[in-house]
Amino acid sequence: MKGWLRRADVILILILVVLGAGSWLAIRFLKDQNSPSAIKIRTSDEKFEIALKDTSLVIPGPLGETEVRIEDKKVWVTKASCPNKLCMRQGKISKPGEAIICLPNRIVISIQGKSKLDAITY
Repeated sequence: MKGWLRRADVILILILVVLGAGSWLAIRFLKDQNSPSAIKIRTSDEKFEIALKDTSLVIPGPLGETEVRIEDKKVWVTKASCPNKLCMRQGKISKPGEAIICLPNRIVISIQGKSKLDAITY
């Protein structure tokens, strides 16, 4: 065992372990800082902000009502009166900066929170 493991190998392994642990801690720290705090809803007539509590909302729009569900700090549209229902297909959002937009009903639902990110790319 002593013949195949040299001093430089041990140093390299220690450096890799330290870098891996540091990366894991950095990711955990940044994830905690990007926690959602509230939901901002904008319609053509009004703007309001609500807490992330498990609930259902009905938001009126020009084409009819849009039902929004909040559960486990995730938000999604469960029922929409727009023709293509693209807002329903956008799925659940849970991170600050993400949004669900229904153009025909003129509704924008976004997650608010402390975010150190400039943009989110998928």
